[in-house]
Amino acid sequence: MSTHPPLTDLFDLSDHVAIVTGAPGQLGQAIAETVAELGAHVVVVSRTESKCDELASRLSEEYQRAISVPADVTDPDEVEALAEAVRSEFGRLDILINNAYAGETTDFEEMSAQEFNQGVHSALTSVFLTTRETLPMLREAGGSIINIASIYGVVAPNHGIYGETGLNNPAHYGAAKAGVIQLSRWLATRYAPDGIRTNALTPGGIYNPDLESVQEYENTFVPNYEELTPLGRMGRPQDLKGAIAFLATDASSWVTGQNIVVDGGWTTW
Repeated sequence: MSTHPPLTDLFDLSDHVAIVTGAPGQLGQAIAETVAELGAHVVVVSRTESKCDELASRLSEEYQRAISVPADVTDPDEVEALAEAVRSEFGRLDILINNAYAGETTDFEEMSAQEFNQGVHSALTSVFLTTRETLPMLREAGGSIINIASIYGVVAPNHGIYGETGLNNPAHYGAAKAGVIQLSRWLATRYAPDGIRTNALTPGGIYNPDLESVQEYENTFVPNYEELTPLGRMGRPQDLKGAIAFLATDASSWVTGQNIVVDGGWTTW
């Protein structure tokens, strides 16, 4: 008779609480759905209240009770209020998933210092703020932090694949996402004694259906990207669900300080 817990128990998040920042976005919804499916109560965070409310309502209907907490995670006061709201509503926090990002795609030579700093602030400083404010609850729970990074925090963009789409990856994005990966390692070693695990999850390019009417996107970028991807296609939001489930649960109880790359092999070349 095995003394090990069954796999279903390892992936069980019943009665756990998870914050997902940027939850109403394309990736955020898949992430929020994953932890909700596994039993967690989801705290839906975004700057847009209506989108937060809509997603929280849907998750509550399909899974467990979810709540909407509109917040700008680059604002220290709003992040502090977010942490207070979670403690007041649930009294605990088990999982923090830092997914939020907003930034300009201005060409490098035209980009202002303010635009560059705002991009870094959105992608990197926000991770610092949310982690700092929720750390006491995560320490109490022995929680899991998952920071969403990017392949462009691992390798440089191939600028030639974008053609004339104007969607070229901005300079601040990769710089900040590389920082997210390194901050994840720092947090992992610093707070391992408290039972907190911290890992980064690095997605490759995810197909954006909102751009399917843009001819250059469909005819240039997508085929260029797919040709350079060993698995021959762009990613889908659901491609991240397995990695999220692994990192959020006891299935990864001896995993910390890692960067899990889900990119169809893009960074393998």
